[in-house]
Amino acid sequence: MSKQYIDECNRILRTYKDEMLRLHEWENCEYEYGFLGFLEVYQNLNIPKDFTIIDLGCYQACQCIYFKEYKQYIGVDAYVPLEYRFRQDNAIYVDKLIEDYIEQYNGDLNKTFAICSYVPVKDNVYNRIKEKFPYHKIQYCNTIISEKFPKR
Repeated sequence: MSKQYIDECNRILRTYKDEMLRLHEWENCEYEYGFLGFLEVYQNLNIPKDFTIIDLGCYQACQCIYFKEYKQYIGVDAYVPLEYRFRQDNAIYVDKLIEDYIEQYNGDLNKTFAICSYVPVKDNVYNRIKEKFPYHKIQYCNTIISEKFPKR
């Protein structure tokens, strides 16, 4: 991990200490001192603040901190209990498989940005994300599978 990444993890752990301690109570938590998820994918997204961010495969969702000033953050994950996801005023969480949530989402697609980061799903799920959400970023490991950003 880079020094910049470690510094960002330390900042989050200090700033959100109580919340991070609560997330660590989950017996399957994978967060640790030097790893809080793939923060760099989320940290510098240039999306208008009046957008809803949908994080497909959000895990425990500590990356939602980068979207606290946005209209809404929706974290979708079927494997982490809802009570062990990061609490934030504009965040809501959905306990569903990504493919099921894509089908049911009926928000304003012109004001929605979907992100699917480091989630090992089948290619047809990636294709469904691209087809449903005009604005999205899909990345697995260091490979950007697809991205399309709204004009600023």
